[in-house]
Amino acid sequence: LHSLRRRQRQMCIRDRYSLSSLDLGDTDLTARPSGMFQGFKNLKKMVLPSHLRSIGNSAFSGCYSMSLEELPETIENIDNEAFLDCTSITINHLPESLRTIGYRSFNGCSSIRSMIANDRLESIGISAFGSCDLLEYADFSNCRVTEMDYTFYICRNLKTVLLPQRLEKLRDRVLAITAVESVEIPGTVKMLGKETFFESPLRVLSLGENLTSIPTEFLSEVRDIVSLSLPSTLTKVDTRIMPNSSRLRALSCRAINAPAAQTGAFSGVQTQKCTLTVPAQSFFSYLNAPQWGAFGHLENTLDVAINGDGDVTMLPEDEYKDIIESEEAKEVVKDYDESDIARVMSRARATQLSDLASGKHFAALFDGAQLNSESNKKGYRVFINNVPLDEMRQ
Repeated sequence: LHSLRRRQRQMCIRDRYSLSSLDLGDTDLTARPSGMFQGFKNLKKMVLPSHLRSIGNSAFSGCYSMSLEELPETIENIDNEAFLDCTSITINHLPESLRTIGYRSFNGCSSIRSMIANDRLESIGISAFGSCDLLEYADFSNCRVTEMDYTFYICRNLKTVLLPQRLEKLRDRVLAITAVESVEIPGTVKMLGKETFFESPLRVLSLGENLTSIPTEFLSEVRDIVSLSLPSTLTKVDTRIMPNSSRLRALSCRAINAPAAQTGAFSGVQTQKCTLTVPAQSFFSYLNAPQWGAFGHLENTLDVAINGDGDVTMLPEDEYKDIIESEEAKEVVKDYDESDIARVMSRARATQLSDLASGKHFAALFDGAQLNSESNKKGYRVFINNVPLDEMRQ
């Protein structure tokens, strides 16, 4: 090691940059000193020591021409910017013994097409694989990593990512500016960062249990998402979580009580065109929550139980108008009979149920009480209906 350092000091700048190949395979080196070959632009072939355990900071940073297909299986640590901008290396898996990857360690390695991590990997530094232009597949599912931050930032061709199953913190821009359209977020994730999928063509996203809040700008500049599923553990939604997601058409939340949503939480979403699906027993909780209640279509099933006394039916506004016009025409040509009396009582009972559930007064309309007083603006009507006559007389 000392002789190598002495030789390096003796080399002039011209000689260092002209070095094209180096074979250290038979040496007993276990560590590659920081910056040892930094900036060797013409180094094309490198054979690493077979017993190498660590690669120091910026050890090969800027070695644009260096060809390297695999790392020794003995490596335990790769430090910060170790292979920064090594545009010719084609490593496709990480050694079984590797435990840590430093900050920007493989950033700019634009010839790597796939990467598979081992089950001993414990930590990944910020932007470890950022700007890997040809990276298409990354499998980190079996590793022990619990936190990611800018990990695959600007990997424009990355389509498939398997995140660590022990992941707890998915920080800022982990998958920003990638080609990822769908990804599974492990149920172990407890914290989300901002702009996680910034400018990515994400279409479908399901967030696992244990997550309690969604931060501002979480899905910033995500313009193609059509479906988002939120967990039952969610309690808080910050403002503007997806300000450019006008194509969202299906939003579901498994939380029993509508999570507290800040003003403008769903700004950017065309709520009149998006269906919100919630648990059956949670209909009123969401309907009366200012941000959640703005969705044009709120459903769990077409007919759902309310306090065990009645059912809820949703009707699009145009369909409702057709039905009510038909009913009004019938009323003109006939007198009330017993079935009409039942209908009047049904309206009264339904109105009482809705008042009890929401604390508001709703108009009595068509075979039950209308639940949302601003239905004309929302594009749908919700009714309690089919309440048995004998129950209403009690």
